[in-house]
Amino acid sequence: RKEELWEKVERRQLECGGYLFPINTTPLFLPSHDVENNNNNSNNKVDPFPFLVRVTPSLLLKDSNLNVNKIKSGDDKKNENLNKKKEEFDPLSYENTKDLFITDILDDYFLVFNRFNVVKNHMLLITKTFASQNEHLSNSDFQAMIHIFNNIDSKNSSTNLNSTNDLGAFFYNHGQFSGFSQP
Repeated sequence: RKEELWEKVERRQLECGGYLFPINTTPLFLPSHDVENNNNNSNNKVDPFPFLVRVTPSLLLKDSNLNVNKIKSGDDKKNENLNKKKEEFDPLSYENTKDLFITDILDDYFLVFNRFNVVKNHMLLITKTFASQNEHLSNSDFQAMIHIFNNIDSKNSSTNLNSTNDLGAFFYNHGQFSGFSQP
């Protein structure tokens, strides 16, 4: 049943509540292009594809152990030590996310709630075996995403993903300056 995955999400949302720490954000819509000058119909100045940016002022207070200047300067010894420490602790391993677990996805993935969520039902699709976020997405990564889109039905749920009933979006934090959680 198509509703089964979303029912799991809703049930686990209630069960995981004490492990979730929402980050307050302010939505900001930005035009995808110059609506004033690029729209052929001057009466219709609606941007069909606006960007939604979630502003998180609280992240300014976030303590960062990552010294960007050292990485840019090529201090290889410190970079090597930093990478070793990150590899020893994988915040996205099943062991470290089991309190947030929702369900298995296909054979090689599992779905968990994002502990520090910026929107309700902010979920993470994670590989069961370690995969560096420095690597590109694979075909099986895309198959897992398609599987989720094809098997989730939030329109019939008691708590929609958002007010427009959109199914959501996938994004990938790739590389050391993207906000990724692991090497």
